[in-house]
Amino acid sequence: MTDARLDLSVVLACYNEGDYLVENVGRVLSVLEGLGVSHELLLVDDASVNDTRVRIEEALRRHAGKPLRALYHDRNQGRGAAVAAGFRAASGAVLGYVDVDLEVDARYIPACYEKARAGAGCVVGRRSCRVTLRRFHRNLSNWAYWWLRERIVGGPRCDTESGYKFFRREAILPVLERVRDRHWFWDTEVMIELYRSGCSIEEVPCEYVRRLDKKSTVRLLPDTIAHVKGLLRLRRRLGGKARPPQGDGPRA
Repeated sequence: MTDARLDLSVVLACYNEGDYLVENVGRVLSVLEGLGVSHELLLVDDASVNDTRVRIEEALRRHAGKPLRALYHDRNQGRGAAVAAGFRAASGAVLGYVDVDLEVDARYIPACYEKARAGAGCVVGRRSCRVTLRRFHRNLSNWAYWWLRERIVGGPRCDTESGYKFFRREAILPVLERVRDRHWFWDTEVMIELYRSGCSIEEVPCEYVRRLDKKSTVRLLPDTIAHVKGLLRLRRRLGGKARPPQGDGPRA
């Protein structure tokens, strides 16, 4: 674990990404530059099997001289493991990650950073989107999962599965050592551990816009089943529902 030398580090976990990657790296860098604080952007390729690495190298060339660097896994480890690797390699006092497809736009990064800088241990980009017939099944599965999580393990009343989160360094790094999942359930486990530690949790409302040019890596039924199994394992490990420490508890 390195000491903080920058104000903000942002991680983009990459796996089998598309043509949007190079453009989106530029968009994130532009937002970070506009913040006026010391920063870096880390790209973590989780052993993609398409030409994601070529696109990352193109981004590095296009933005040469910018605070941009890349890490490459030699084997696929999972999305949670990729974000965690980026955090461990990062130098920021605030550590954040956003989904590289930018279905939640980079423009919300400043608001999330400012809340973390002001003292929130964790800031979650709370996703909202219009309910359409095309997305109805996804919305329904999200609502069902949040309902199950609340009843099986409890935890903070926030968008635990959002891929848009920022943390104070001292809050998240110890939690990474306790989290066991390395894939999509990583988000839930991180948030439950933060909640149990008494970490202050705040949200920033964000608009979610589904990219129609991108094939989702989420497998609805298998991933839902895996998440429910993860909730049951986590409840057994915790010995019941997650509870905050005595006192005021976290803000969520």
